[in-house]
Amino acid sequence: GCQHRDTIRFTVLTSPKHTKFTDKTICTGDSILLLNTDSSQYAFQWTLNGNLISNQQSIYVKTSGIYHQKITHSNGCFVKDSVKVIVNYQPTHTPLADMAICIGDSVITQNADSSLYNFSWYRNGVFISGQKNIYVKTAGIYVNKVTSINNCSVLDTFEVLLTTKPYHINVSDISFCNGDSAYLQNNYISANSYEWYYNDTLFSTQKNIYTVNPGLHILKVKSPAGCILFDSVIVNKLSLPSHIKIPGKNICRADSVLLENKDSANYAIAWYYNGNLYSIQKSIYAKNAGTYINKVTNASGCFIVDTISVNNYQTPIFSITPLNPTIIKGTSINIKAIGSNNTYQWSGDSIITNWGDSVKLKPSKNSTYKVIARTSNNCIDSLTFTITVDATGIISDKKNNSVKVLPNPATNELQLSKDFSARFNISITDNIGKVLLIRDWSELKITIDISNYDVGVYMIVISNHDFSEYHKFMKVVD
Repeated sequence: GCQHRDTIRFTVLTSPKHTKFTDKTICTGDSILLLNTDSSQYAFQWTLNGNLISNQQSIYVKTSGIYHQKITHSNGCFVKDSVKVIVNYQPTHTPLADMAICIGDSVITQNADSSLYNFSWYRNGVFISGQKNIYVKTAGIYVNKVTSINNCSVLDTFEVLLTTKPYHINVSDISFCNGDSAYLQNNYISANSYEWYYNDTLFSTQKNIYTVNPGLHILKVKSPAGCILFDSVIVNKLSLPSHIKIPGKNICRADSVLLENKDSANYAIAWYYNGNLYSIQKSIYAKNAGTYINKVTNASGCFIVDTISVNNYQTPIFSITPLNPTIIKGTSINIKAIGSNNTYQWSGDSIITNWGDSVKLKPSKNSTYKVIARTSNNCIDSLTFTITVDATGIISDKKNNSVKVLPNPATNELQLSKDFSARFNISITDNIGKVLLIRDWSELKITIDISNYDVGVYMIVISNHDFSEYHKFMKVVD
């Protein structure tokens, strides 16, 4: 029943004073401060997965997991706390490259990220859009913030530069005449590249082009920096004058011919000969052989050129023999035209027989006759001659006795002589005008055989272009 009492004193020590952690969420690549706001007099231990990782009061972490912290008072009392750190993945993002755009143009950003993300656009630090893609036309620094549904974000920064477009003077609309072409000329520097389009089809890659196509032409010019400029040119095709072609003409020497233009009186007409302006009349008379140019211009300035050849034909070259003869009254005479490839028309009184290139005449008095020669080209010329009728009998009409015809009468031969050098035509006709002989005479003396002539009176005519003599002689028998 005996008792013993003992006294034990208990001292209650103070535990560390601690503010509890809250769980944390971070994004991949980020880190977070696990901040302990307790007294710095305490001792601290951080462990992860049972392993000591730090003795610091607060630590930065970037790995997911449950972090434990032991907080120990100087009296040895301690408390424990834990914090759960979750690491969420960043959005999957394809970076955007820097851009260069042409002044006045715009370009849409090509953000290929998931449409489930949220997007924020900033230019030079100022929010400008919440769309996935935006049109950009202003230079500056652009930031694209991409945020996933777990609120993780990536920032993408790119720069937009503005490039000057090619310098350009608009190509004017142009008109050209049918059958011609239009020259489309631009004023860009040669370092640019060029594309001409017609009816939406690439037509040429030359700087300047000729075209025969009416309608809209599009010019695309690209600078070395890639800036593009478009220009449009309307090409009009104008109609030519309606022209009736003028045929070539033939004229005889010293004549003229009408070159008649039958086109509209509203056209402007110009005639050229030998390269020189000849006339501005609608129609002209041409007197000279050669090539005449007829230029016909309408109100639009379109013209056509017609070439007309005018050929100059030779007038007939001919003579007659005998020229201006004298005959005995009551007799006849043959007059012959001498010239190649001509036809002849005789006029006057007392034409007994007309053989074409000669006639038989028997005037009863002094008479004047005319012969018209015509070439195959229808060119004409004429000669007039007179026949003198002598009623006295046998005559000898000589010019200063310059030509001698001996003997007279004659039997078998005639001797002709002259005292000067000249070329003559000689003709002998009988008393009815029949031509028995025609020949040239250039020597001083010649002998003519008359042995086959019948007895009778004959006329001998000696002539050239400015001289004539007429002799009568008689043929007798030995």
